Amino acid sequence: MVSVDHDSVRRGTQGRGRPPALILIGGLAKIVNYWAHLLVYFVFYLFSMMAAPWLTAMTLTVGLYALLSLTRRRMVAVAISLMGMKLRPGSVVFMGWFGPRGLASVVLGLIYLEHLI
Repeated sequence: MVSVDHDSVRRGTQGRGRPPALILIGGLAKIVNYWAHLLVYFVFYLFSMMAAPWLTAMTLTVGLYALLSLTRRRMVAVAISLMGMKLRPGSVVFMGWFGPRGLASVVLGLIYLEHLI
């Protein structure tokens, strides 16, 4: 049973001075965040299951190309796209290194493959 004092009901607040709607939204945000993390893990699991057969056929050349694509080539592409922004070199390197990768790359790659098929 939840107890709320009369004064907080009259003022429309509950707990630390926040309105009840914000408390509800905060709880909802935690639930959505939990499910989002669960779905991210699921997508990475499915992607790794699909990619596992390809890893046995990978040669040293393909592995080096993949490593360069994830580091240098991506940084160069981001640097070229930011040329007109007049950012400091440190900012460009930061955006190139921490830029589009991870789940976004997997999802965009799957969307691209879906449109090819």
